[in-house]
Amino acid sequence: MHVQILSLVKRIMTDLLYTAIIVAGGKGNRMNLKEAKQYMPLNGKSVFVYSVEHYIDACVDEIVLAVPSGDEEKVLEILENELDTKRKQNVNIKVVSGGSTRLHSVYNGLKSASGEYVLIHDAARPMTEIEDIKAVMEKVKEGACLLGHMAVDTIEVVKNGMIEKALNRDELFVAGTPQAFLKEEIKSAYDKMFENMCTEGFTDDVSVYRHFVKKNVYAVMESAPNLKITYKQDIEIANILLKKQEI
Repeated sequence: MHVQILSLVKRIMTDLLYTAIIVAGGKGNRMNLKEAKQYMPLNGKSVFVYSVEHYIDACVDEIVLAVPSGDEEKVLEILENELDTKRKQNVNIKVVSGGSTRLHSVYNGLKSASGEYVLIHDAARPMTEIEDIKAVMEKVKEGACLLGHMAVDTIEVVKNGMIEKALNRDELFVAGTPQAFLKEEIKSAYDKMFENMCTEGFTDDVSVYRHFVKKNVYAVMESAPNLKITYKQDIEIANILLKKQEI
């Protein structure tokens, strides 16, 4: 696994409390792009840079960026050009090679994380509120938690192309990121998953944690929409929202 350090604040590494692992290893296949969505321009910056800025402003101690293998130098160059000097000096930033799947990328990030707690975040969510990140940072001291919102749409179960039943949306929580854990617990869960070679069916970090650690997870309600860039239209929506924030 390739690891590069952009900047290193002069502090004892064992003193680090919070590490943000920003997963930016996607290829943009669903968007049919020539370039991965995390590098797409969004109101003057690359998509992933917004997540880096938000976690710095939320006062995490370290950021680990898991990026496509071979893109490490490219990501360092983008950070040098797009991240202001003050922010670069306020946090340790590591760039590591991601893996063939999101789970592999997270695992590589966990291996390089130094904090007592880790907040795992998708780089495709560039609009996470700083106060929401801080709320997750506070809640994880009580136990594992994730940011999200209650379902507002009716969710139907479909089998063989036919509606089977509607689920009770009052009980449905739409999971987002960050998802936060004691590092030793979530790292142990990932160790067990890969040792047993049973990655099938795990769609996020909470599902891995609950299966292997078998502890409950707190739900933290987001204060504003936490848009995930999945389709080309999402970039247009994010641009509009960011420009409104500047007014």
